[in-house]
Amino acid sequence: MTLTEAAASLGVAASTLRQQVRNGKLRASKLGRDWHVAPKEVERYRQESLGTRSPTGREMHSLRFRHVSNRYPRRVAEAYDRDFAAAAAATDGEVAARVAEWERAQGLEPLDWNAIGRAEGRPGRPQGER
Repeated sequence: MTLTEAAASLGVAASTLRQQVRNGKLRASKLGRDWHVAPKEVERYRQESLGTRSPTGREMHSLRFRHVSNRYPRRVAEAYDRDFAAAAAATDGEVAARVAEWERAQGLEPLDWNAIGRAEGRPGRPQGER
């Protein structure tokens, strides 16, 4: 997996992982312009560096979902009556369903956030997964 994908799965910034590679705390190899990390190495790093802490709201959402929801923050805010903690605690599928419900109530065509993410070439997980 790429360093960006590893960062998304760990819930940290890619720059943090690049620093960990430079410091020798994460083993990665450079293929062309991109750094790649073995999934087993990501899991080792998770256990050794991050422990078993619970994921934050930001970490619970897939990378694709975060990119798309950041393009439409008003829709998320309105659907959750500006209760961002509730939106952060919900799964991708729960947020997408609630926003779609809000969009229909407003007379808007509900967005297919997964399709938008795929069209933009964003990595992510199938809807409903964390």
